[in-house]
Amino acid sequence: MTDEPHLITTDELGHRLGLGPTGIRAMIRSGELVRLRRGAHLWVPGRVSEASAPCDAATLHRLLVRATQPHLGASTVVSHTSAAVLHGLPVPVQRLGVVTVIRGASHGGRSPLLVASDANVPASDATEVDGVRVTTLQRTLVDLLRTQPLDWGVAAADVVLRRGVDAAGVAEALARARGTSGVRRARTAWELADPLSESVGESRSRALFHLEGIPAPTLQRQIRDATGRVVGTVDFAWDESNTVGEFDGAVKYGPLVPAGRTAADVVMAEKRREALIQAEDWWIVRWGWQDLSRPRDLAARIRHAFTVGRRLPRAA
Repeated sequence: MTDEPHLITTDELGHRLGLGPTGIRAMIRSGELVRLRRGAHLWVPGRVSEASAPCDAATLHRLLVRATQPHLGASTVVSHTSAAVLHGLPVPVQRLGVVTVIRGASHGGRSPLLVASDANVPASDATEVDGVRVTTLQRTLVDLLRTQPLDWGVAAADVVLRRGVDAAGVAEALARARGTSGVRRARTAWELADPLSESVGESRSRALFHLEGIPAPTLQRQIRDATGRVVGTVDFAWDESNTVGEFDGAVKYGPLVPAGRTAADVVMAEKRREALIQAEDWWIVRWGWQDLSRPRDLAARIRHAFTVGRRLPRAA
């Protein structure tokens, strides 16, 4: 047995460890096994003494896809959110409880762990990722843009552009989707996509701006002092309103703090950076994940920031 969390079947638990239903249930209660679906579990060695989650939601979903794969027909293609996870695209964690597939002959269908769509997947729209037959990155993106909320669609499209994927291929996939449900939203999301967006939070923020009528900002704007020295690069800038916006995800203050520095060091450096930006007569507005769930309130804050920013000396 490896010491790393991994997929294990009920048959393997019986043959290799001599565990029957009672023993398996005991290990599930202890946290050393996580049931993925009937006949398949996540083995988490030492889980009894650990407080952290065995793995992140995306990794857990990949394992669920692998556990489901033997039960899929030869013509079935993993698609939509499940394909997105395998391709490394962002999706809402709330949608990772089921595997999404396309089965052309199934006429769709749903079970507690599987959602099947009825559609044709030409050979050019199918590929293989980690041994799993999935829709191609371009096809997967278009399916996401059609079916996900606009903000998550923009987040996925931004990732695709940052990878340097051929935009013409996405445009062709969009053209093939003409007449399908959600294609208008898909086109809007693709038009909003920008590789300069550096995080899911920034991407979702830009979709919120669009929906709330906030003018499109400049991304990754360098702020310079009177000598021309760059004092900071901001997520968003509205030059006409002397306003900059910053999306604050918790990551930069948490486990990904640079080696040799503490979270307090990062916070103090950010305060100094903010003071330098304000010294150049920019008004700063900040928001985080929770604010994205209250789009009208956030839009009102940004509009108020525009009003204040226009009064600063830079406007003269």
